[in-house]
Amino acid sequence: MRQGEGVIPERTRREYPLDAAQGLRVRADREEFANIQVDEALSQRSLGQYAYGGVRRVHRPAAPGRPSTQRWSYASLAAMRLDRVLRPFAVLSLLAAAVPLSCGLSSVTAPDLIKADGVASAFGGKPGDPVCDAVRPQTEPDLMGWDSGSRLNLKALQEQGVVGVRYKAVGCNVELEVLQCVGKGVEYGFSPYSAKESKTAKSQRDLFAELPIGAAKLGGKVGGGRALRTDYMLAGVLKTPVMKAFPSEKLEGDCDRATHVVSTVYLGGFAMASGQSETLAAEASIFGVGVGGSQDRTAERLASEGNPESCAKAQKEGTREPLCNVPLRIGLTPIAGREEAAPVQPVATPTVTPVATSTAKPQPSVSSGTCPAGMAPVPAGSFKLGENGEEANVQPFCLDVTEVTVSAYAACVKTGACSGEGTQTQFFGDNDQGAGACNAGQSGRDNHPMNCVDWGMAMTFCKAQQKRLPTEAEWEWAARGGGDARKFPWGSAEPEFQACWSGVSKRNGTCEVGSFADGKARFGHQDLAGNVWEWTSSKYQADKADRVYRGGSWYFDVASWLSASIRSGDDPSYRIDDLGFRCAR
Repeated sequence: MRQGEGVIPERTRREYPLDAAQGLRVRADREEFANIQVDEALSQRSLGQYAYGGVRRVHRPAAPGRPSTQRWSYASLAAMRLDRVLRPFAVLSLLAAAVPLSCGLSSVTAPDLIKADGVASAFGGKPGDPVCDAVRPQTEPDLMGWDSGSRLNLKALQEQGVVGVRYKAVGCNVELEVLQCVGKGVEYGFSPYSAKESKTAKSQRDLFAELPIGAAKLGGKVGGGRALRTDYMLAGVLKTPVMKAFPSEKLEGDCDRATHVVSTVYLGGFAMASGQSETLAAEASIFGVGVGGSQDRTAERLASEGNPESCAKAQKEGTREPLCNVPLRIGLTPIAGREEAAPVQPVATPTVTPVATSTAKPQPSVSSGTCPAGMAPVPAGSFKLGENGEEANVQPFCLDVTEVTVSAYAACVKTGACSGEGTQTQFFGDNDQGAGACNAGQSGRDNHPMNCVDWGMAMTFCKAQQKRLPTEAEWEWAARGGGDARKFPWGSAEPEFQACWSGVSKRNGTCEVGSFADGKARFGHQDLAGNVWEWTSSKYQADKADRVYRGGSWYFDVASWLSASIRSGDDPSYRIDDLGFRCAR
């Protein structure tokens, strides 16, 4: 098959417009094939791509070490063509925007770019000092700028014991990572607490001072007359007994990198919005008026968690309310014997209003069930599945934080529970198709996703771990962030550097799992878009053997292919270099 020519087998009887401008249309029955000729200029990078409003088959021409292949996906021709026209400008824009937002990068860092004498002085530095180097790390970092998945993970783990974290603060570069690490023998005690606060950031300096955790990713929301406002209500606090250092022998789980334990957690609800400074300042509250709080239609709502009425009730009655239970601020205690961990001691907040105590027992969140190490909880919910909008109901479950890695699969093979046969070659079209970019047996790819496995091999691995493959509905619910109904796992922003894909620079294979922090989904899962497609347990059609896989892969360069609603599928025997899996429980 030559460049620019494709074969499109249809799964349903339907007519699809290809390109109104060229008058190209194709009609085909499920078992029939229709050849179409397309202008080569339509696809210079993803050769042989054809979008047509429904199921899409993509032809991958032969390349050194990789044979010609075909696969299913959805896409929009308009998006593909616009992507090609605008890509040169988009790349320039990305480069321009990325530089001032970075903090702590090896090549160009925020300290290299922000050097205002007045700003440095405001942070206690000398004129000429970089602002980031002059920022004093917060003694109690606020978590509103953090990703929602990490907040949810913290909330789930705190039900099991004292949470271990890795914390590092040098100037504006503040890093906080929740680990699957819990301290036993010490419990949090709940106390009523009442505070209502608001923060407004009009510059990157303000962001690094007020919301250092997540400031870099929010930098594009401020400046040029725009501001970012965060309103929040604190309605309770969880505390451990006071101690100078937490004994390391009481830690259980993945604690090797832990530097601190979370000794104090302030609970409540918040809303965050971005807009014109004057407009945001005029708002009475952005947390408390309708959904998200703000009534201003020009403001961009960035986040809203918790219920203001529940928070008001919690403040008034001194109770712990399930809908006002979001971790918004933490105090940290260093772990004994880990001298590199500087203490982060809690300090009093001046806006506290005493409230009456209560004997009410804390109520666990819907997602506070225990998940094994390496998995994160996903709450129950109902939503419209896929682009067809079928109603789907999901019960609470656990899902692997990352895709199953080469090393994890190899360990299963070593026990005899899994098969390693054929994992170094691709198979489709009833034939062995060569090595392609299969990861098994390749040096340096232990932490890459396991690819070139068929549906049965994926099922067998999960079963050996006392797990299973997720259903299609479970997978999409997690990728959409539950009720957030996100377009992409990370939110509504178009893909740039949040995923392992070929939309910014062409890739020749997978990336290490968990390499794209900005692409983390709401519940803490990584690589739900890009890297590899992921097998699910669901059938593509009820009366056919084909199984669904989700998420897009490293090979594709059209943004819509990374959408949380995109579905694809193939025969269970299908093995290819951009298809892998993760397990559920």
